[in-house]
Amino acid sequence: MPECNTNCIEKPLSEGFGKLGNFVGRHHWWFFIIPLFVSAGLGGGFYFLKDREANGIEEQFTPVNGPAKHERVIIKTNFPTNDSEFSRLRLYTEGTFASLIFSDTVNVFSNNVFAKIVEMDQLVKDIKVATIGFNDICAMIAGECMTNSIFDIVKTPADAESTNITYPFNGDFFTASEIGGVKLKPGSELIESAKAIRLFYFLNDVNQTVNTMWLTEFINNISKIEDNEMSASYFTSLSREEEFEKSTDSIIPLFSVTYTIAITFSIMSCTRLDCVRNKVWVATFGVLSAGLAVVSSFGLLLYCGMPFATTVASAPFLILGIGVDDMFIMISCWQKSQVNHKVEDRMAETYKDAAVSITITTLTDALAFYIGLLTPFASVQSFCMYTGTAVVFCYLYNITFFGAFLALNGRREESNRHWLTCMKVPEPSSAKYNTCSEGGYYDKDTGKEEPMPINNFFKNYYGPFLTKKLTKGFVMLLYAGYLAASIYGCFQMKEGIDLKQLATDDSYVGSYYDDEEKYFSEFGPNVMVVVTNTNFQYWDVNSQDKLDACLHKFEDLTIDNRPLVAKNMTISWLNQYLTYGNATGLNLNDQKTFIDNLTDFFNLSPATQAFRQDVNFSVTEGHIYASRMFIQTVDILTAIDEKDMLNEFRNTAQACPEALVVYHPAFIFFDQYAVIVTNTIQNIVVATVAMLVISLLLIPSPICSLWVTFAIASVIVGVAGFMALWDVNLDSVSMINLVICIGFSVDFSAHISYAFVTSKQPTADEKLIEAVFMLGYPIIQGALSTILGVVVLSASESYIFRTFFKIMFLVILFGALHGVTFIPVFLSFFGKCSIQISDEKKDIGQSDASNPPVNMFNEFDHKFFGMTETEVEQMDPQHKLLLECTYGTLENAGLPMEKASGTRTGVFVGLMNRDYEGCAAQKSPNDINHYTGTGMAMSIAANRVSYMFNLTGPSVSIDCDCEMALCRGVSCIIDPRLFVALSKAKMILPEGTSKPFSSRADGYGRGEGCGIVLLKPLKQALKDGDKIWGIISKTAVNQDGRSVTPITKPSMVQQEALLRTIYSASDLSNVQYIEAHGTGTPVGDPIEAGSISKVIATARPPGLDTLRIGSVKGNIGHTESEAGAARLIKVLLMIKYKTIVPSVFYSEDNASIDVTALNLKVPQGLQSLYLL
Repeated sequence: MPECNTNCIEKPLSEGFGKLGNFVGRHHWWFFIIPLFVSAGLGGGFYFLKDREANGIEEQFTPVNGPAKHERVIIKTNFPTNDSEFSRLRLYTEGTFASLIFSDTVNVFSNNVFAKIVEMDQLVKDIKVATIGFNDICAMIAGECMTNSIFDIVKTPADAESTNITYPFNGDFFTASEIGGVKLKPGSELIESAKAIRLFYFLNDVNQTVNTMWLTEFINNISKIEDNEMSASYFTSLSREEEFEKSTDSIIPLFSVTYTIAITFSIMSCTRLDCVRNKVWVATFGVLSAGLAVVSSFGLLLYCGMPFATTVASAPFLILGIGVDDMFIMISCWQKSQVNHKVEDRMAETYKDAAVSITITTLTDALAFYIGLLTPFASVQSFCMYTGTAVVFCYLYNITFFGAFLALNGRREESNRHWLTCMKVPEPSSAKYNTCSEGGYYDKDTGKEEPMPINNFFKNYYGPFLTKKLTKGFVMLLYAGYLAASIYGCFQMKEGIDLKQLATDDSYVGSYYDDEEKYFSEFGPNVMVVVTNTNFQYWDVNSQDKLDACLHKFEDLTIDNRPLVAKNMTISWLNQYLTYGNATGLNLNDQKTFIDNLTDFFNLSPATQAFRQDVNFSVTEGHIYASRMFIQTVDILTAIDEKDMLNEFRNTAQACPEALVVYHPAFIFFDQYAVIVTNTIQNIVVATVAMLVISLLLIPSPICSLWVTFAIASVIVGVAGFMALWDVNLDSVSMINLVICIGFSVDFSAHISYAFVTSKQPTADEKLIEAVFMLGYPIIQGALSTILGVVVLSASESYIFRTFFKIMFLVILFGALHGVTFIPVFLSFFGKCSIQISDEKKDIGQSDASNPPVNMFNEFDHKFFGMTETEVEQMDPQHKLLLECTYGTLENAGLPMEKASGTRTGVFVGLMNRDYEGCAAQKSPNDINHYTGTGMAMSIAANRVSYMFNLTGPSVSIDCDCEMALCRGVSCIIDPRLFVALSKAKMILPEGTSKPFSSRADGYGRGEGCGIVLLKPLKQALKDGDKIWGIISKTAVNQDGRSVTPITKPSMVQQEALLRTIYSASDLSNVQYIEAHGTGTPVGDPIEAGSISKVIATARPPGLDTLRIGSVKGNIGHTESEAGAARLIKVLLMIKYKTIVPSVFYSEDNASIDVTALNLKVPQGLQSLYLL
């Protein structure tokens, strides 16, 4: 697969963060204190919290510009409420009211039950606030308080059983709205029994303050009444909002529990047994940083006047998870920095490594939330604004406040102080030490803190487990099952929010809604059909026929092959007026007669008086501006029914030739169905495209960026499907969580993808292992911390917050599953999806000769060695590698620089390539300074090491007396001209690899590197307690002279002579393995193998295992002047692990030597090495 690199933003971002980390490390107190003052100042915004609270259900949970709100304006304009002629049917809002539902398991019309209902009715009417009673504030009809028609039908309790009542109409009374659970007498409309009666107490709109007080008193009185024989549920027009506000109050006690859990988990996951390396305080302040982000962001927006919706109350739980996630990434990067570096340098390393990960997290999360502002729901907009801003502050405080404390903690670790007492403790001398009295241990081989045991689990077990073919096959099957279940769930999804779910579980609102659904669901909303055409000719027969046809279309509507509208229950003033005209002999086809007689018709009877509110007309102008009719719906049982009804009515209205508007107060809430799906899809698509752009910019691999985008889609499908299977509807509340899903679905996949593409491992499987090793545990930590941050919401009594928990749990679970399982496996199928270093090694022809292309070498930490930038700019990269590797060698031997300083340690360097000097020869004289000579001279290489480490032994001479010796080789490839020469000499393989002892070898592949070993007399090393890798018992050296021609050809005679000098007859039986020169050339390999065979392999006593030979050049290439050190280091590593490693590219089928005849074996797999 073609590979490409898009790190033009990622690289400078990392470098910029490195500089920021260094700056924070040097000025930590400022970065620690300033955020505290900023938080304190912005926290003052909470003073305005009460003023900013926005808990209106219509305001927050219905579309901001929903069609029903426009329709309501039309109704309000043309048919204003008449307080003196109250009609519930004609309200354009729900009105101000209290309601009671009385239910009995047998019959509410038994005399004793009905007597109690009458008693309760009187109790309600007797409720007073100060001196104001129901009769003072009730809605009026013909100068009297509105009444419940059931009491007009049944005059006294004693008449309850004997009164004949028809259903759904009893004369002009619509009994279906007040009587529920009806059983009719066979073959008639007479009620035999009923299980519920619903009463309404509507108030006028003169004084809403008094109304609120009376309704509150109503709730207080009714809530105290208990009756074992009859149940009663109650509700007011204020109940939904009041109970909705209580749902927020129900989670306030959970905040302290959540932060306690988060701090405990963070501390536990960051706790180390080492009393110095312990990160307890770091974890604590990481959680505090997230808390400060919430205080600052919320305070800022409260200052700015941003409405604070109830849904925002769940944001702190979420921000805690995000903040702790970034904290774990920062701590993980800190632990991978070099312990012996200065704190500011460790901070630079930490920030540089963490930059892209936490920046992607912040950008994706914040952008997802800000995209959520496009939704038409105010509750979603409020939540997204507060949460998105909190994410930004969380990011800022992570790189300032938390980073500053990380530096402070680093100062403590640097001085080796106890995490609790801050007293200095001695450093341990080995990996086994008393953790109470000693501390500060780190891995001497890597110079880094010891990884957590769980990290080793990901490296040694989980990562390799994922690379197995059987495992990958199982992962693919698991993903297919996940996807199938998700898609199935998506088709089961339901839309809309049940209004009772906005209250807490134990709220009286739930009981009322349940009774309403149980007993009064047979008839749905009585929908207004409004003629808005001001030029409609009501007196014209043709116009009347068209309108009548439209009304019949409404009456013929069905849902799922069942009637949507009740037949013969349409209320039309026009039909009644025309009937009146026919009965009185009026010519209503004449416009003037039609208009002039309207008033007489309306005054005809109480029934026709109500029609006065259905016609907006002017007698003087002789014009009707608008009018309305009412169509009764039936069997609206589910949210799907509500959506279908709304769509059917609006579509029918639009299809009519006349301008019609349909409306009911419930349509305000039903409007969510019209926009919820389209807006959710819109947000997801926009956010996904935005995430793709961010991934392309920050992840240096387009293919892997596409995989991140794939993860977004996959997680969203999974969450949507499984939330439906978990009984969560698609509504404004779950829409919020799907917005969250977009951001969170990126986080874990982006982390793991970035680690994969930046891995320097050669194979895809090795990249997978390194990626899960680096980020497997931080991802698990982040996932657990986020889940723990919201898990207490599962105990909430509110549907809103339980839904938040359910979806967040799914988001984090599926996000983590993709991050640590699906995405790593998928990436491994696509080979080297990784950063290339094409910009590090450009063709010399494309480079400025005065600035050789050695960027990768210029990562040298010159400050550590006390050198200036000016000096380093002129220094051969081979000198830099020598200094770094010398430090690493001394560290590995357990010798601090100060202990080695001043000793008679010799420095012996093998150096042959002068590429950098060749490039520099083309420098302009203006670029040459006094460092140029020493920076490029080969003779200075050893002297520079002696100078830098204050080693007083010889720097080149072999025959010398010294305490220790640093023997090294170094080779860097910078200039292509040597390649040209070797190519013309046919000494290098076109493929660029060395293939020792293989018939496919026709030249060697060049390699780079630096290898150093520290030599010391065995007796002194044992006395000093040094770490000993091996013992050199004999050495010898010779030269071919002129025994062969040309000069580059090896001499078998001289090789045999050298071997005989080293190995005596008694040594031959102990030799198990020889690391050969093995360059992979068709001339050199057979000569070397023949020499080893003749002197050692065939001369060994019979019965011994076949002598094995191998060459490291197949692994790393021919490193030329460093090749000897590489061979020695390979053998020392094999001794350490008691394992002989295979020789790469060799097999018996392609051997260039006859191993059977030579009595030799080239290992093709791992073999045991037995130490004597």
